[in-house]
Amino acid sequence: MVISKIELCNFRIYQGLNVIELTPHKSKNIFIVSGKNGFGKTTFLMSLVWCLYGRQMIDVDDIYEKEIKEQGGYGTYVKSSLNRQAQTKGDTSFHVAVTITGTVIPELPAKEIVIKRSYSTVKGVDTLEILVDGEEKDLIKEELGDSNLTGEEMFIREFIMPIEIAKFFLFDAEKIVNLAENTSVEQRRKLSLAYSEILGIKKYEDIKDEMETLRDRLKQSSANPKDKQLLNTLKAEVENIEVEIESNNKEIGLLKEKRAQLAYEAEQLRDKLVKAGNTVTEEEYQALKKEVKDSSEALELLQNDFRDSFEKIPFAIAGGRLLEVVQQVEDETNYKNALHGQEKVEQRTDQVLTDLLSAERTLKEVVPASVHRFYHDTVKDLIKKHFFAETPDLPADFKLLHDFSSSDTQLLNSFLTDLKQDFRLSFRNLNERRTQLQNQLVAAKKRLAAADSNQEDPMLAADRLKRDDLNLRVVKIDEQIAEYYKSIGKCEDRKDNIEKQISEITKKIKIGEEHRGKYEESEKLIAELQQFVTQFKTDKKKSLEAQILQGLKQLMHKKEFIDRVDVNIYGEDIEIDLYNKAGLKIRKDSLSKGEQQMYATALLRGLVEESQIEFPVFIDLDLQQNTGQIFKQHVEVAHYNSQKGKHTPAMNASVAGCTRSRCTQTSPV
Repeated sequence: MVISKIELCNFRIYQGLNVIELTPHKSKNIFIVSGKNGFGKTTFLMSLVWCLYGRQMIDVDDIYEKEIKEQGGYGTYVKSSLNRQAQTKGDTSFHVAVTITGTVIPELPAKEIVIKRSYSTVKGVDTLEILVDGEEKDLIKEELGDSNLTGEEMFIREFIMPIEIAKFFLFDAEKIVNLAENTSVEQRRKLSLAYSEILGIKKYEDIKDEMETLRDRLKQSSANPKDKQLLNTLKAEVENIEVEIESNNKEIGLLKEKRAQLAYEAEQLRDKLVKAGNTVTEEEYQALKKEVKDSSEALELLQNDFRDSFEKIPFAIAGGRLLEVVQQVEDETNYKNALHGQEKVEQRTDQVLTDLLSAERTLKEVVPASVHRFYHDTVKDLIKKHFFAETPDLPADFKLLHDFSSSDTQLLNSFLTDLKQDFRLSFRNLNERRTQLQNQLVAAKKRLAAADSNQEDPMLAADRLKRDDLNLRVVKIDEQIAEYYKSIGKCEDRKDNIEKQISEITKKIKIGEEHRGKYEESEKLIAELQQFVTQFKTDKKKSLEAQILQGLKQLMHKKEFIDRVDVNIYGEDIEIDLYNKAGLKIRKDSLSKGEQQMYATALLRGLVEESQIEFPVFIDLDLQQNTGQIFKQHVEVAHYNSQKGKHTPAMNASVAGCTRSRCTQTSPV
């Protein structure tokens, strides 16, 4: 896949129509888009993110989420993207278009795909258009969309670039250090999902889940009328709960948008009041604002971690019982594997005995029953000995208590691993850190309030009242959002309970003869998929470990500092640990900023190399600050990928040669 052309029209610093050609020239396919600070290089990268994802760009990276929040929500953020000179001339719209060639989409063969997003400041909406060889396709517009995404949005996520991994292909080199700093539970969860997506693990897990759903449907279709009615009722309840959750999430989104706008207006008034008071310098005021902002954001992340921790406390208290459950689940897995093996032994034994009986009919003598029993037992033992020696004998009194699926078992093991990793210490640290941040925030807010103007000017008094009203409205919206989150939590609990009921009823249903063949085939495929996914994870673990370690050896000036990289995959969680020569784990937050950037760069390189995603890599890099090995590594990554025919990288860098109204690139290098 190649991005051959990018078109920016009246988008931020890019006045008028700007067309940037990125078609590779023979073996030269690294482009350097250059210019001084503030001349539109980062805007160039951001334009790609906006074109592909629009309002959902907040899900690409926390950077965009913070920027949009600080500027009063998506509406204000995107409206301000109209070029000021164009606005002065009366223009009311802008757009960004990306031309892609070299796509391989069996369902939609194409020479060229153009993705164009436009925004009208008059209508206040953005429009997404996708042309395939110059035409709109009904497949995209009508068949791909759902209740949350339009067909065009779904097409981009499914066939161009999944939003979860966009940050690995469209990134700011100065902020990539965030990959080494993600410490909150929510950040780790998002990053694990992104790792799973880019490594291709999620794709195969989803196929296995779909096959398990199909198997359950086959079994449910064999239920008696009473169980069928109950299953249909429970499924309808689950659907209603999902609709309620979706509705609540939409309301939360709208409230957050409104909150951002009100908070932005309140901050503007506060700025005005502080400047009128002349009680602090501009530098002191900006420092106070930054302290309040940083403390608030850190506290918000900690609150999310606290919610996760509170859910784990009962399990930590009942640790012994939990270990018993884990052991029982492990025994059940071994039992089911043994049962499957025994079924194969019985099946082969029956086949051999059937053939023996057929041969016996040619004999004139009558074979005694004792001989039949001897042959049955002997054949069974011999088959097990020579073909299924690894299959253990089944315990006579064993009972299935939990009967977890493979995915349930993975989740349990992942949860236990997380619980074992210093839960008590991490919870104590969380509590201490929260208290510290709360005290810092209260003190900073007091100092900020003291900087407010005390003058009795009527205009300032009116502004102060308006600001206080806006802050009060923000607090009320926060309360509403909290209620919606509480409602979502209750809905998810209800949904989990109902799905457990559905699972229990399904397990008790005996498969009907009309579906037995399909059911057994699905069971076989699920077992094969599980075996494949397990091996695939092992292979990806080893290759990613080697890729990251190789990158670190190339980048680190202390060559022996990191001796081993461990990639641990627990269900949906993926953790990456670093170890020194002594076998001691290296905490990433103990690394210097430079070392963190080198680790993040090596990680990014490894992920891109291991991915099956055919997409160019765009890097926003300041060459004046990031010289030497780090830049050399980025270039080596790009060349290596291009030689493999895997990616066509583009580099967005700070060197020279860009005007304010139009950005031009050098020839391919």
